[in-house]
Amino acid sequence: MLCQKCQKKNATVKIVKNHNGNITEEYLCKDCAGTVDLKFKDFSADGIFDNFFSLLSPAPGGNPHCKGCDTTFLEFKKTGKLGCVHCFETFSPYLDKTLKNYHGASVHTGKIPKRSGEGIKIKKEMDSLKAELQKAVYEERYEDAAGLRDKIRKLEGQE
Repeated sequence: MLCQKCQKKNATVKIVKNHNGNITEEYLCKDCAGTVDLKFKDFSADGIFDNFFSLLSPAPGGNPHCKGCDTTFLEFKKTGKLGCVHCFETFSPYLDKTLKNYHGASVHTGKIPKRSGEGIKIKKEMDSLKAELQKAVYEERYEDAAGLRDKIRKLEGQE
């Protein structure tokens, strides 16, 4: 499809406008889309992350930095990029709430690779069984708890 503005290049951007319930769609090339007056003009992934990480609440007590790579919280908030493995540990108190609000959880709950994911599946199942076990013990359902304990031991043998 050709750009609806210049009629020369292929349209690569779809712009949907909603003005008082009146919805219009425009198909534009990247050049023409850059000239459109929009609230959010940045079509790059970096722009999306800039907006996402700007939602992070400020770190209480100053600007903490990672001991591993010396990245500061403000640098992370600006770029959305962690510098090293230790950054996640350093900034996790500030990330957990934002990740939970955005994804519904602060741990990965997505797909598991078929080839190398067997260990992950076993660990997830064990975590689930352990939670059920605790609930069964709390509710004094000891027969159920014994069955869950046996399932956990069997899975531990598979690891």
